[in-house]
Formats: sequence, structure tokens, C-alpha cells
Amino acid sequence: MNESGLRSDRTGGPWLGRFRAAAVAYGIYGSVYLGGAIAALSPDRKVAVWGVPWWSYYLLGALFLALFPVLLWRGNLWLGRLLALGTGGKTLALCWKQGRLIGSDEPSLFTWFFLAVAATTTLVLARASFRRRPPELS
Repeated sequence: MNESGLRSDRTGGPWLGRFRAAAVAYGIYGSVYLGGAIAALSPDRKVAVWGVPWWSYYLLGALFLALFPVLLWRGNLWLGRLLALGTGGKTLALCWKQGRLIGSDEPSLFTWFFLAVAATTTLVLARASFRRRPPELS
């Protein structure tokens, strides 16, 4: 405990600070992702996929949104790396999608916004998780 009565970190300093920034960034990314999926929900999308009810995917997404930022906040290195690769893949897919739409239709503003959020999240996650843990935290 420090003088303010809050539990202090074990000399984690900037290293844990990067993971806390990654947790916030992933929380924003997950909120935008889930919000976009809910906004695009239509009767055509309310069908079972591989025998799994459509609503279970939204429930799983909400669970990920609640759980992953907490694990990142605690400095979970392997999860940070996995999520950095996943959000990086989503960023590339969005770039590809927008590139194809530029030549044919009017590109989606939401997709541009989501592309910016995904790219920023990827960079913040990579910055946090592809660095070595300080020896005093091992």
C-alpha cells in the first residue's frame, strides 16, 4: 500500500503501463466491433451457424469484451501477443475491403472509423506485448 491507500505495483512502472493502455485500447476496439455487429443485425443475420444460435456469438463477444481487457490490465503477455496478431489481421482485412470499395462504390465511413480503431489497437497491443518483461517482474 502507498500513502494514498491504494495498492502499488511491484515496480512494474512503464511495462505495466503499456499493458494498461493496451487494455483500454482493446476495450474500445471490442466496443466498436460489438456495437457495429449489433447495429448491422438484421432478420437475415438471425440464423443459426453450424447449429449454434445466432445470439450466442454476440454473447461470446460480450464475454470477450469483459474478460480480455482485465487480463491485459494484469500484464498477460501471451494474450497480448495473440490479440495483437488478431487485430492486425482484422486491420489488413479492413484495408483490403476498403481498397476494393474505393474502385467501385462509396466506401463505408464506419469501416474507415473501425479501420483506424483496429490499427491503433494493433499498435498499442504490439508495443505492450512484443517487449521483454523486466527481470524484476519475472
